Amino acid sequence: MIARLFGLLGLVSCLLSGATANADELQELRLALSGSLGDFYLLYGVDADPGFSVVLERRLQHGERLVTQLATRPPAMLETWQRYRTLLQSISNEIQQGHIPDGNSVASVLELNRRLMADSDSLGPTPDELTGPERLALRLQYLTTDYIAYSIGANALGSDSLAIDEQARNFSSDLLQMLHQAAPRSERQRRLQAIARKWRYIEPSLMGYEQRAVPSLMRRYSTSIIGELTLLAAAD
Repeated sequence: MIARLFGLLGLVSCLLSGATANADELQELRLALSGSLGDFYLLYGVDADPGFSVVLERRLQHGERLVTQLATRPPAMLETWQRYRTLLQSISNEIQQGHIPDGNSVASVLELNRRLMADSDSLGPTPDELTGPERLALRLQYLTTDYIAYSIGANALGSDSLAIDEQARNFSSDLLQMLHQAAPRSERQRRLQAIARKWRYIEPSLMGYEQRAVPSLMRRYSTSIIGELTLLAAAD
């Protein structure tokens, strides 16, 4: 009887561990999906910097590994990702050679990204259902991608997101709430205060997004903040 009980507990532990791993992979995949689109917008409309292409390629490789590892992914998801990756690589190469991608290729990138996002949302809690640092990290990544899209005039290509300043207010509200909930003088509070300082640096540009565009700066700071939020989530 005891042996059976320990066997059952072991099975439950494995299942919970698998669910947690799958949740972590899903979080990273959503970040990679939105981040890769932001990288594409930067290459397409801001600067054909080879460094942006390198970052994009690394993000695509990481995303494909994550999709491969997802235990319950939709049957066609890996194939869709591979098409997405191949198309973005092709467009990146075109841009590096001084060519302008055709509109059909750009439309295909957006459609494949939407499809992959929908597949991701079918695998677990939606971003709005998340809490804590994971929620903030995704919110900031989506916000950054929308901001870059707006800054190059690509927002009309397809986004039903909230206005950028409204997204920024939501992020500020969630970050402030987490700060108030953190124990005084704790490591968590220290980390959140460091995040808040970086956020305050870019918040004015987000709130006044229609007046001044600084997409490269926004990407750099948001990448740093997202990294710190990810570490914070891992410590929970």
